[in-house]
Amino acid sequence: MNMKERKGVDFRWLGIPIITLLTACGGGSSDNNNPSTNGGTQNTLNGSVFASAVDGASCEVIDSIGNVVSGPFTTSIDGNYSVALPSDQLAEDLIVECSGGTFTDEATGLTNRAAGFMAVHIAGGTTNAGNTIHITPSSTIIHDLVTQHGKTAMEATAAFTDAFGFTPDYTTAPTDASAPTQGAEQASLLSGLRAATFSQLANDLGLLSTDQFALFSALATDLSDGMLDGHATSGAVTIEGTSTELPVDIQNRFVQALINFRNGRDASGLANSNIGILPFAKTAMTDNYKIDYLPGMHTAVNGKTEFTLKISDHNDMAQAGLAVTIKPKMNMDGMVHGTAFEGTCSEGITTGEYGCTVYYLMPSIMMNDRSMGFWELEVMVGSLDGEHVFFYPTVTMAMGDTAQVRLKGRNDKISSSINHGAGNTNGMTNEAEVRTYYLFKKSLTGMTGDHSFEFFIAAKENIMDYPAVSVGTTLNSGDLNYELSIVTMSVEVSTDAINWVTATDHGGHGHSGQWVADNISGLTDGSAAVLYVRLVVEGEQKTTDGATPNALPATDDANNHYAKFIVTPGGSGMSM
Repeated sequence: MNMKERKGVDFRWLGIPIITLLTACGGGSSDNNNPSTNGGTQNTLNGSVFASAVDGASCEVIDSIGNVVSGPFTTSIDGNYSVALPSDQLAEDLIVECSGGTFTDEATGLTNRAAGFMAVHIAGGTTNAGNTIHITPSSTIIHDLVTQHGKTAMEATAAFTDAFGFTPDYTTAPTDASAPTQGAEQASLLSGLRAATFSQLANDLGLLSTDQFALFSALATDLSDGMLDGHATSGAVTIEGTSTELPVDIQNRFVQALINFRNGRDASGLANSNIGILPFAKTAMTDNYKIDYLPGMHTAVNGKTEFTLKISDHNDMAQAGLAVTIKPKMNMDGMVHGTAFEGTCSEGITTGEYGCTVYYLMPSIMMNDRSMGFWELEVMVGSLDGEHVFFYPTVTMAMGDTAQVRLKGRNDKISSSINHGAGNTNGMTNEAEVRTYYLFKKSLTGMTGDHSFEFFIAAKENIMDYPAVSVGTTLNSGDLNYELSIVTMSVEVSTDAINWVTATDHGGHGHSGQWVADNISGLTDGSAAVLYVRLVVEGEQKTTDGATPNALPATDDANNHYAKFIVTPGGSGMSM
């Protein structure tokens, strides 16, 4: 067998349950099991070797000091195996190691590819957790972190999860995402998709399909210092048998490989909300630049999110004077939409650092880590045809004060962006909908009796475009039906919906969409309160429901004349 060297390896205790061995009389169904029974009861371990399904892999089960417990045994054409184990081995950690056989590469469709080394750990004493274990790229990386790099299984699993964005479940049978088994459940499809991503990653790196097994080992070496960044403690990581070094943006490459496979040979049918939380890799490379995403005061949230892009060359020399633009996009199930943002990123006082702001319409992650899809942030250096990269920020729900409110027009309309089903790829129809105006909180400053409220206003032109709104803005320019040139615009703020303060339009100072209301009285530092905002564009007062302003008293909750921000001035970073 072509197993990895096991002498001198420190097999640490696997501190989390992964499988259960199904207790039964007699041996397993596989050939050459040869368990050392000592007269005890036999137990059967079932599972598969998957990269995709590996036919004819030769496997052994070994104990924590490297002794062969059972095997060799061989996987079937569908990658499955079944092996007998003695019951007296169940209390200790076991390792299944496999090598050889053939598989079909998911990323390229090439068949009869030679498989390499794959392995998995089995936790001792986990006889109540399940009855199968599947050996995958994920299990192999974690195995290498433990056996080759001295990690405990808990440390290895935590490092893997942080780097790749998911915790492997080896009790779930993967199915080939490029040709899934009919009727496969979502968990199996997702497990197969994640395995296929490693195949796509190898292809994206210019490797042969057979090199992905060496890639698993290289990824473990890279991750051995706790960071997936192309370097280990000893320096750059080269993929064994090749001249290819892992790039410093390997984590971003992994995420992009998932997207590339989804846009290519993926036949899983999984929706964007089914694929889980993507790892937020914060370094990406272009032909000439290294771009690092530096979070602002808080991580990406629904509402205003500020961050910095640090741009250097490949030798980490800061690059000044660049034209840097961004374009965020939300990928939901069957629907893609944009959001409001400040189009250009401005270079700050630190050379090569460019400040950017996005106003996210919605989170990508809801309560209980439920995914709504994923945000994609395109960064362009130079013109639209310049060099570009993609980041995939995890956008969470804003906590504390109100992050955004919405008001709607009545006669002010746009072409409808309602998605009416398959075949309508951009979601556009010939129907009309009232235009929505989005007001995002930027900051609340000042002191009791004298506060300033700064906010950003954007409007929907279509499902992808939400431009900033100031006097002089033309919305849906050139559209004969829906063009709106804004010559007059009134924005007012109040603490009681009776006495109003007029907000100042800063759009004429190169900051389109920026509005500030000064000298606001009626707020007390440390106490939550309501700020009412009233918006009139081209003589039409916008309302919360797109209907005519109703006759209800100003303080009635059903009054539709204005939007309401819940704010807490003073002391809290949430006020900013």
